Amino acid sequence: MADVLARADVPAGPLLGVGVGVPGIVDRGSPGGAVVHGQTFGWDAVPLEALLRSAVALPDGARLFIENGAKTLGRAEMWFGGGRG
Repeated sequence: MADVLARADVPAGPLLGVGVGVPGIVDRGSPGGAVVHGQTFGWDAVPLEALLRSAVALPDGARLFIENGAKTLGRAEMWFGGGRG
């Protein structure tokens, strides 16, 4: 994340969060955060949020949003594409 911000020449302060679209079912009931069940990729209860948080240093206050890829694509279409209005 730090590399992306540096390459874009953007300060980390205004970053609200990072969105991650994944295949499969996202379970947010785990104490460690989102767990992903993605049979297409052979993921069975992968603790993705915990893995990402341990590997990526997010700026203070920035949140991590993990959601099913189809839902994230639908939201993007509502914000920027054919689903507007």
